[in-house]
Amino acid sequence: MAEAVTATADTIFDAVDENGDGRISRDEHQRLVDTWHGRSMATQDVFDRLDQDGDGYLSRAEFALLWTQFWISDDPAEHGNAMCGPVAPAA
Repeated sequence: MAEAVTATADTIFDAVDENGDGRISRDEHQRLVDTWHGRSMATQDVFDRLDQDGDGYLSRAEFALLWTQFWISDDPAEHGNAMCGPVAPAA
């Protein structure tokens, strides 16, 4: 399954990178989250958690890793599980 998920990462990256600068900004990521949920979502510090190198953007490589974690990982501690917004605490 990892190969199939990884194959979609580039397509999604290109769709989210609205200005085509080869990186995803905080605002572009917010639009991804809002679109995913179908409404405006408060994301708190999610982007900061995803942006592991702290440069203010998600590179294509960062995004691919996070996207794969989002779809495959069951570990809520992995950063990618917050890709589409904050992970809700277990009830």
